[in-house]
Amino acid sequence: MLELSKIDFLVTLILIGYTMKLPKLFLTDGAAARAHRHKLGLNQTAFWKKLGLTQSGSSRYESGRNIPMPVQLLLHIAYAPEKRVLELVEFLRTTDTPE
Repeated sequence: MLELSKIDFLVTLILIGYTMKLPKLFLTDGAAARAHRHKLGLNQTAFWKKLGLTQSGSSRYESGRNIPMPVQLLLHIAYAPEKRVLELVEFLRTTDTPE
């Protein structure tokens, strides 16, 4: 039987238009990520390294390419205010995944 990770499950739900009350994510597009990076005074390499992305890959996101949901989740965990991070973590831990 195919097993899905919580992130794969959430991405599937989002693709079919059902978010199960997924908390509002902090940085969902390249423009918002770039603005937050500038606010923090970080270059692309330093900002995106926390997520395991290269400067080249992150540049694509900041230039308008859609940011995949798993990357949006990591951005949220890495840079959102603590209260919002905890809400997302609680959601991920308590959301049932298919068996």
